[in-house]
Amino acid sequence: KILIIDESHLLSDRSTILFEQIKTIKKVMHYADKTVFVSATPNPLLDYVFKTAIIEVKRKEEPKTIINTVFYNKQTKVIDAVRNLITNKDFDINYMFANDKKLIEEVKQELIKLKIYSAEEIAVFTADLCDVESDNYKTLVEEQIVSKKIKCILSTSKISEGVNIKNKESVNFVLI
Repeated sequence: KILIIDESHLLSDRSTILFEQIKTIKKVMHYADKTVFVSATPNPLLDYVFKTAIIEVKRKEEPKTIINTVFYNKQTKVIDAVRNLITNKDFDINYMFANDKKLIEEVKQELIKLKIYSAEEIAVFTADLCDVESDNYKTLVEEQIVSKKIKCILSTSKISEGVNIKNKESVNFVLI
């Protein structure tokens, strides 16, 4: 019997609120021959608590991704976010993450107004029903890819945990 715990870093990230669950997992582990903790973000606390051995899996080829961080506050203008999003034209997809639906909508409208992207080239992923029911969202969740027609992704935390984007295209990632 093998017990597999995916996203295991969440056990240590939220250890104070998951104390009872961690105790239960330790009990269940005694019935398994092996326990496999799977995480792309290993945590030393998890290693200490569960006495784990780390197996590193490395990519054959690193994806072409650049992460730009923009500190957004009330003085930051929408155009600043847009500028940071489109600064580098060497990327196939520009991805902007902001936990602000209003900002995302303003950036989308600005990108369209400036004719940087058409509405069809922009995918918006928020908790809004129209976004969750969109074909772009369904394809991302089900197939873990973004349509080739999408050149810009604007997202809140709706897709920040547990969704991978497996496109081969290069990505410019802007965190606001």
